[in-house]
Amino acid sequence: MKTHFTSADLKIIAMGTMAVDHMAVSMIYLYGHGADPIWSEVGIAMRLVGRMAFPLYGFLLVQGFLYTKNWRAYLLRILGLAVISEIPFNLVVSGKIFWTEAQNTLLLLAIGLLCLKGLSVCLETDASLKNYPAAILIAAGGMALAGFLRADYGALGILFLLAMYWFRNRPAERMMSGAVIFVLMEGVFYGTAACAAFFFLNRYNGERGKNLGYFPYLFYPVHLLIFYAAGVVIHGLHF
Repeated sequence: MKTHFTSADLKIIAMGTMAVDHMAVSMIYLYGHGADPIWSEVGIAMRLVGRMAFPLYGFLLVQGFLYTKNWRAYLLRILGLAVISEIPFNLVVSGKIFWTEAQNTLLLLAIGLLCLKGLSVCLETDASLKNYPAAILIAAGGMALAGFLRADYGALGILFLLAMYWFRNRPAERMMSGAVIFVLMEGVFYGTAACAAFFFLNRYNGERGKNLGYFPYLFYPVHLLIFYAAGVVIHGLHF
């Protein structure tokens, strides 16, 4: 097993665990198979694996923000992809084109990126110029916005992103804060599974690794559409 992971490695792991999670949602729960004891166990196992995806993506967002030369372009890519991905997301989780109960995770990442920029302006200055009250307001505002818009992972998802930024140079505190947030967000069972992601992100070596181009961006909407289409072929349309 590798002992150190590049950014590309983490992206591949994140995509793989996310795909397993969404396969469970689209192929098992959307069509009611979760009521069957055997399928329920399979679905639970797949969702446990999938809990690692968001911590990895959240960590990668922070790293991307720290290293990007143009955070606005980065934000626009995420926002554009969030718009493109909304219908595929709705189809997979509800079987409907329009569904208002939750918005896809990319919207949360976009809100988080705005918060990271705000915190960097407030805190990454000379000690005498640090503005902690403004930083707290930005964090609270981002959490409130994520909750109001019903972005996937909600207010606690924003808090996780901010913790990854605040403790970016302190792995122990980063892991402890992330564990607390995920237990609060998803309970002990699934929250503990999410913490397995720290095995990988704490071994991030700071290197970019293989250039994956736009594949990680396109993977999100494309794999959702593939899973939904597979479900339609197997089970028929679901409304």
